[in-house]
Amino acid sequence: MNRGLTALMMGLWCGGALWAQATQPEKRYTVEHDTERVTATLRINCPDGQLAWADVIAGLAEAKGYGVEALEGVLPDKTRPIDSRKTRLMILATDRLLGDGVTLRVEREENADPVLVLTLDRLALLESKRRFTSRVRRYVDKTVGRWGGSGQRYGLRLDEGWADAPPERTLVVMLHGINSDPNRLGSMLAPVRAAGLPCATFCYPNDQPIADSAGALAEALRKVKRDNPQRKVALLTHSMGGLVAREAIENKRLDPGNVERLIMIAPPTHGSNLAPFAFAIEWVDHITDGRRVEHWRELLAWVEDGLGEASDDLTPGSAFLTTLNGRERNASVSYTLLLGTGAPMKDAWVDKFRASLVDEKNTSRFARLFGPKLEQMLGDLDEVRAGKGDGAVAVERGRLAGVDDTILLPFDHLRVMGDGDTKTERAVRDVVYQRLGVKGAAREAQQAP
Repeated sequence: MNRGLTALMMGLWCGGALWAQATQPEKRYTVEHDTERVTATLRINCPDGQLAWADVIAGLAEAKGYGVEALEGVLPDKTRPIDSRKTRLMILATDRLLGDGVTLRVEREENADPVLVLTLDRLALLESKRRFTSRVRRYVDKTVGRWGGSGQRYGLRLDEGWADAPPERTLVVMLHGINSDPNRLGSMLAPVRAAGLPCATFCYPNDQPIADSAGALAEALRKVKRDNPQRKVALLTHSMGGLVAREAIENKRLDPGNVERLIMIAPPTHGSNLAPFAFAIEWVDHITDGRRVEHWRELLAWVEDGLGEASDDLTPGSAFLTTLNGRERNASVSYTLLLGTGAPMKDAWVDKFRASLVDEKNTSRFARLFGPKLEQMLGDLDEVRAGKGDGAVAVERGRLAGVDDTILLPFDHLRVMGDGDTKTERAVRDVVYQRLGVKGAAREAQQAP
C-alpha cells in the first residue's frame, strides 16, 4: 500500500506536468511525524473553502521524504470546493477504500478555513497490504497446484537415510536468505555430511513475511522432534535465514525446543538500507532466469515466492525487527555470528557519488525530487563500504546483543556461500565446522574484539 501511495503521487505529479503553472502555489499545508505511533499527519488548509490539488501532492511528497522543491512549476493549479457534494463523496470513498492505513477527515472551526486532515499509519498500511498479498498468494497457490507449478517445493528437505545416524548426532539444517534457495548455497554441507552428521535444508518463499517462514520452520522442527525426540538440531543460516531461525526459536509461541545451536552468516539483524531494492531485484531475477517457461507461469512463481513482504521486514526500524530484537536470546541455544567486511566500495567512491548528486540537483528535477532520500541513504550506507559491511549487511547492523561468539572476516555477502576456495572463504567454513564439531578444520578464525 505504501508503494501504491508513492506511485499515485508520482502519477499525479506527471499528469500535472501536462498543464503546469509557472510557479508553485504558496505552501498551505503542514506535515507532522509521530515516531512512536509511526504515523504522518498532513494538514491542508483550504482558503475560502477551496482545496488545492497542488497542496495534496506536495504534502504527500514531503511526508514521504521527497524534495518538494522539485515540484515547482509542474503542480496542477486546479482547486475544488471542499464542501461540494462531489468532494465530500470523494473524501468518504477514499477513506473507506484505503482502510485503516489512510484516514481523511475535514476539520472545521468557527471563523476559520476548513482543513483537510490526511493521516498515514505505517503499521496499518503494512497490515492492509499483507492481507491483500496473502489473499493473492493463496489464490496463486491453488492455481500453481492446478496448472503444474512448483507445488510442494517448499519445506524441510531431509537427506535420504538421515534418521539412520545415531540419535546423539546433531541434525544440521541449512537456511537460505532472500532471493535465494538451497541450490545456491554451494558445498557448505559436504564436509558435514562426510563427518557423518545428518543434514537437511529448509526452503521457504523467500520474500513472504519472515514470520510466516519462521512459523513453517518451527512446525517442521516440531515434527522432527515428535519422530526423533532425542535428536538435537543445529541451524546454519545465511543472510535473512538467520532472522527466520531467530523468530522460530526466540518466539516462545513457536520454539520447537530441539534446537541447540544457531550459526548465522551475515544476518541483517537490524535490517539493511538496501532492503527497498530487494523487491525489484526479485522481479528482475525471475524474468531473466534462463530456466523460465511461459510468461504466465513465471509470473505465478514470482507471486508464489512473495510480494515484497520480506523486503518490508528487512527495512531498518521495521515492526518485525523491533519485535524480534526486543526479545531475549534463547538460553538453550548456543549462538555464533559471522559478519563480513568485504564490501566493494571505498569511502572515496561514495563521497564522489554524493558530490555528483549535489551537482546534478542544480540541473535535474529528478535529482531534486529523489535527492533527499538518496543523500540520507548514502550518508549511512555502510552495507557497501569496504571494511564496514559485506555488500548487503553492515557490520554494526548485523551485531546481536548477547552474542559474544561474534567473528569478523573480510568476506563478500554472496560469494561466501559459494564454492570458492579463497583464504577468507576457507576461514568462514572453518568457523562453521568447528562450531558443529566437524573434525579436520584447518584453522581457528580470529574472534573480533
